[in-house]
Amino acid sequence: YRGRVVDLDASPLTRCILQGYLRDISGENVNSINAPYLMKRLGIEIQVTKSSRDADYMELIRIAAVGPDGSVHVIEGTLIGTGHRPRLVHFQGRDVEVSLEKSLLVLENEDRPGVIGTLGTILGSHEVNIAGMSVNRNIVGGMALTALELDTVPEIKVIREIESQPGIGRVHHIAL
Repeated sequence: YRGRVVDLDASPLTRCILQGYLRDISGENVNSINAPYLMKRLGIEIQVTKSSRDADYMELIRIAAVGPDGSVHVIEGTLIGTGHRPRLVHFQGRDVEVSLEKSLLVLENEDRPGVIGTLGTILGSHEVNIAGMSVNRNIVGGMALTALELDTVPEIKVIREIESQPGIGRVHHIAL
């Protein structure tokens, strides 16, 4: 936790983060109360760090997960505006800015003309509306990260169709 959020009790939010992490692992029986105990039982170490060090946002929450092989997976979020709307602002080494109020489709794709159009065409043909989008590339012509805010959850067949397209890498659906 960074910024003004360090002055708040982080326990409720930390418990919700743990619950979300465990949902696919432990099923419906996980809740914000038992999540820390389940993590401990699974041998997953939790560290909560608060820092007043400057960040790009007045409030920043960074979640890093280290895999058994030492791989690190990082996401960062913040609250935007007077309405404190949640935003994902960093995903796996890339800056993004997408709302955390809808269904998200996050994917890697080649940075070349037509790939984004193909995504829109596939989603539109299945009546899935794009509410917002963020695209970030490290180098021209390299791999880009595309995050799509969707009004509805796409069916698995839609995700499979997107995955099958040339120039599309990993595709992740995040239900919020």
